[in-house]
Amino acid sequence: MTEQAVHGLSKSAEAHVLPVRLPLPRRVKAGSAVISRPEIDDDGAPRTRRRQGVGDVADLIRRQEYPVHVDYNGWALQDFDDTQVPVPFPEGFESDTFLTARPGRLDFCSAGHTHTASLTVEVWDGEPAVPAGEWDETALAGIVCSSGRLRARGMAAGPMPEAIALSDGPGVWTVRVVCTGREAACAQTQHGVVHGVERYIAQFWPNA
Repeated sequence: MTEQAVHGLSKSAEAHVLPVRLPLPRRVKAGSAVISRPEIDDDGAPRTRRRQGVGDVADLIRRQEYPVHVDYNGWALQDFDDTQVPVPFPEGFESDTFLTARPGRLDFCSAGHTHTASLTVEVWDGEPAVPAGEWDETALAGIVCSSGRLRARGMAAGPMPEAIALSDGPGVWTVRVVCTGREAACAQTQHGVVHGVERYIAQFWPNA
């Protein structure tokens, strides 16, 4: 699908995505987050800096990798401060839409019923380039994060322990999410729990 920049986001910002019909649900175990920092070049800039031309440079602030417990084909990224989320996940979850933005949360429809997905979260100081590779799904959305941190949540398993840091305080963010491995996850989870087959990259940057 064609991506468009997100402007003027509010707590009711919605993701612009294409619906996808998927099978249905089972169960698994989340591990620990792996946090890595970008290597530094001689000029002091992250080696993963995207250079798109003069005056159009985004710097990678941090990258965090997480295993995400998916059950019943769904999971979410939600504000770590649950009191700031009017309707907590999974209430209102849409099982036929890849990404749905709701106040304080981002809902994801997975292609696999019960499995551990791989999630890489990147925080940038401006809009980065789309990650290289072939992607099954790509979507843009916006989220207001009051605590500056997010947490992954499963449909039945509830919140996972790791905090996903975006900033030191409240902020309004644009996020681009890409995903691959969906066909394999759909097929393999029909025979058992799999790990790291479905992979997500979520790129966050401040909404100007």
